[in-house]
Amino acid sequence: MRNFECANVRLAMMALCLLGTSSICLADDTKPNSFPAKTLSAPPTLDGVISEGEWAGAERLTGLIDDNTGEPVGDQTELFVGVVPEGVYVGFTCLDSDPSGVVALTKQDGIRFQGEDFFVIVIDPLNKKDWNSASQFRINPLGARSEQIAGGRAAKREWTGDWKAAASKNEKGWSGEVFIPWGILNFPDGQQGDCLINFARWDHALKVESRWAPLTLRDLVERNGVMTGVQYPEKPKETTKVEMLGYLSPEYDEDADPKYSFRSGIDFRIRPNSRVTGVLSLNPDFKNIEGVVDGIGFTRSERFRAETRPFFSEGSGFFSPNGQHGIGRLFYSQRIDDFDQGIKFFGAVGDKDNVGILATVEDKDRLDAVFNYRRQIDSRSDISFFGTARSDGAIQNRVYGTSGSLSKGNWALEHEFAISDDSGDQSQAGSLSINYEVPRFFTLVRAMYIQPDFEARLGLVPFTGYRGVYSYSEYNARYNSGPYQRAHIDLYLEDNEKFDNSNFSKTAEFNASLTTRSDINFGVGYSTHRFEDEPEQITSVRLNFNASHPYNKFGASWNVGQRDGVYSSFVNAYASQRIAGIDFGLQQSMFRNGVTRHQTIGTVGWEIDKTRSLTARFVQNEDDSNWYLAYRNAGGKGLEWYVIVGDPNAQTARDRIALKLVWAR
Repeated sequence: MRNFECANVRLAMMALCLLGTSSICLADDTKPNSFPAKTLSAPPTLDGVISEGEWAGAERLTGLIDDNTGEPVGDQTELFVGVVPEGVYVGFTCLDSDPSGVVALTKQDGIRFQGEDFFVIVIDPLNKKDWNSASQFRINPLGARSEQIAGGRAAKREWTGDWKAAASKNEKGWSGEVFIPWGILNFPDGQQGDCLINFARWDHALKVESRWAPLTLRDLVERNGVMTGVQYPEKPKETTKVEMLGYLSPEYDEDADPKYSFRSGIDFRIRPNSRVTGVLSLNPDFKNIEGVVDGIGFTRSERFRAETRPFFSEGSGFFSPNGQHGIGRLFYSQRIDDFDQGIKFFGAVGDKDNVGILATVEDKDRLDAVFNYRRQIDSRSDISFFGTARSDGAIQNRVYGTSGSLSKGNWALEHEFAISDDSGDQSQAGSLSINYEVPRFFTLVRAMYIQPDFEARLGLVPFTGYRGVYSYSEYNARYNSGPYQRAHIDLYLEDNEKFDNSNFSKTAEFNASLTTRSDINFGVGYSTHRFEDEPEQITSVRLNFNASHPYNKFGASWNVGQRDGVYSSFVNAYASQRIAGIDFGLQQSMFRNGVTRHQTIGTVGWEIDKTRSLTARFVQNEDDSNWYLAYRNAGGKGLEWYVIVGDPNAQTARDRIALKLVWAR
């Protein structure tokens, strides 16, 4: 602890060292790969088989590069790309020297692939060279689809957009065929232009990702490829269609009053052009959406909970005023636990301008709202202006400010500044950071302050009333041969004081991990910390087997030390296994810090087929336990239905059964 008085000096020296390396800079002027758009005379049959002659007239591409080595991979991928007035077709053959090693696990659409082979198409008809504007479409060897469409989409297929895909294994490896209609993307109506496009393949056996247009280890968006001379269709001239997404949910709850209830709600969506979306939501259903289970590990601040509710997750990037590692999340959608009516508008309102506006009303008394405008300067630089508001009786809270980044070569300068007005009491917060990044290495130094009365009632700002500086550095390496896959090291230092110059927090934390070729992950860490007058020293160890496998893996983590003179430990062990197509998971945690707490989480999942699944979860925290069982028939077009026994988000088990019907048009 005696070295903490020198923390500011160390951080200043680190910043000077970084400035001294400014002569090391990656070239950013590399011309991206490109090819001309070629029109197909007849669309291919989407059966997952690249048949002789059916891709005649398409552009043929190959030569995928491993960004880790900068060299072409040994097992190449053959690509075929062609356009029709309605959209773009992509065919591919993933050649594999050991076809028996192709891994395919997921049957259902909408699941992010992990621990298996898959192919990715990155596309942006607006060619904005901005990751927020690029859509990604993934397919695995079983033909399961997963998409991330720019701007976000609700989960129902009619609203997500129906793209087609098929895949099959063969004696060469595996192949697939995809059709993406322009209508589900943001595109320039009736214009001719260049389309940002790239293709990537994950080879799970070799643990190698290859790309047609290499992005370097820094994932530089401006190095994605381009399909030139695309003629985009005109949006129909008729009146803009209003789409609807509704639900009905009768339920019986023994502990409720009344026991029998009937809930319903509806969302209306309008897209005045192919770039923007407006949604009106009336009485949404949040009760039957499974939330994230809060862990019991030690934390001095409120625990962050990921968002799972479609109204907030759809287009969420347009409503995020700032990052999470500075003064905090200035819009944290979990602050809006429920609402009666909600409206949002989001999208690209110009070639470089994005906007998000969201407002909700509950019980006619509480109004919550957020506004965010983002101007893209270039592919890695932008500036945003934002505001949030909560009006709830005597509480009138407003937060407004600006954030942004300016990048050049290996360097980036980031800022955020916000003013809060809480029923007349004003306060400020801000941060300024400098980042330096080269392949495998990243470092950041950030100075920040949050005045004592700063209040963001729609945000998640863990602490107020301090000022200081912190530094974070990490090194990452990936190996294509030898006994190891990956190595990671990071170092975090902070020195913060209160506005009366007394100590707020001082920290030094180090972590390292290594992943072997056989998919065993081992990690260690050490931290020394003083929060106000409370000292702590914690050592951590973790070990995971089959670390990248989504179903068949197990592992444990352990940290132990002293917190304010009291022995403290946290042990977490987990295991998951797929048996006869049914996935079982078990997690057990124990936390000791003067008192002992336990938590058990058990899960069961069965992907019956492409649209039907059965899931169950059991959670026990000390004397409280809860469980639920859900049957799902969803994922395609038409009527979807669910049966839920229990309450997914209750603290204790409830004698409840609910039926939920969902439709869209």
